[in-house]
This record gives sequence, structure tokens and C-alpha cells, in this order.
Amino acid sequence: MTIDTILISEYASADAVGRFSVVNAFNRISGKGPTWGLPIMYLTLVAHGPQREAGMAWDGEIFLLNSAGERVREEPFTFRMAFSDNIDSGPGMPMRSVVGVAFAGLRFTEPGMYVFQVLLDGLYEASTTLWIEKSE
Repeated sequence: MTIDTILISEYASADAVGRFSVVNAFNRISGKGPTWGLPIMYLTLVAHGPQREAGMAWDGEIFLLNSAGERVREEPFTFRMAFSDNIDSGPGMPMRSVVGVAFAGLRFTEPGMYVFQVLLDGLYEASTTLWIEKSE
């Protein structure tokens, strides 16, 4: 499994057949401060892998790092990512998995760069950057 897309958004949801909707994707929050954030935001992870991984699952962790590379929160956000074993994606087509992780009440106290670092089964997999900007 390889996570090849990460989106930060205001909303994300899946329907009964697994199709995802992502609303208002962004990578920057601006405001006067002294804190920044949204009532809720989502990290949507899209992964692909070979058909031989059908039915397999991975335990995921997301760590939030500041611009110095320090963890903003010691406790990771957790999720599970899996490839269904009952989806026929067709000969030679890769498996696909989409997971949305909600962050409620996440606040930032300093402007700058923040990184959402994603691990699968304890190994680094991917990351994305969020910029916090102080506006006048």
C-alpha cells in the first residue's frame, strides 16, 4: 500500500459504496490570532496497492509536527486503512482505499509551517504541510 494523495479539508464523507466527497481542500489558514484553526477539519488519505494486497489492513498514526520538527501533540491520531477483499478491480488494476480522519477543535498557537506525518504499521508513509499565517 502506498498513500499517494493527502488532502486537508473542511469536510469529507463517504457514501454506501465508498465514494468520497471532499469539500474546500486547503493548505493554509490565515487570521489575526492569537490562535488559529477550524471547528473541525479532515485529512483524507488515498492509497493504492497491488491486487495481492486485497483483504490486508494497516494501522495508521498521524503526528502533527511544528516547523522545528517537534510533535505538537504526543498522542497520535489513529486510523485503520484496508483494501477490501470483495472488490474486483479488474485485471491489472490497483486496489484503492480512501480514509478520512477528523480533527475536532485542533488549534494552532503560533504561525508557521506544520506537518501532518502519516505512519502505517509504525513506518513513515507520507506527509503534507499546513501553513498558519498571521494576517493584519
